[in-house]
Amino acid sequence: MRLSVNQPFTITIFANKRWNDTGVEVEDGEKYLLEADGKWRDLVITTDADGYCNWYMRLFNRFKRYNQGKWFALVGCINKSDDFLIGKTTEISFKETGKLYCYANDGWCFYGNNYGSLELTITRK
Repeated sequence: MRLSVNQPFTITIFANKRWNDTGVEVEDGEKYLLEADGKWRDLVITTDADGYCNWYMRLFNRFKRYNQGKWFALVGCINKSDDFLIGKTTEISFKETGKLYCYANDGWCFYGNNYGSLELTITRK
């Protein structure tokens, strides 16, 4: 799906999915505003799209899919590569063309204890 300028589109991003296909196609040079709302849970830790960091999870940082982001931060990527941090809000100009995917920043093997979802609003600028 291609969005028109200033057209918002809202989709649910699930914490327990390794890849959430937004269905949104972006093109090189297009600018988007991405805004996430809600809470999701990593086993017993509830957080928002900005994610969390604590002393004992630092021991496992090498297992995170996206090392620059906190645990359970909302991360996006185009065509399942070139990940970037979304968090609660970000504005980005894409440098490639393809489909937008999102995920909770967790370890590949740890998605079985994730619960909840966020609402992500994608607006082309």
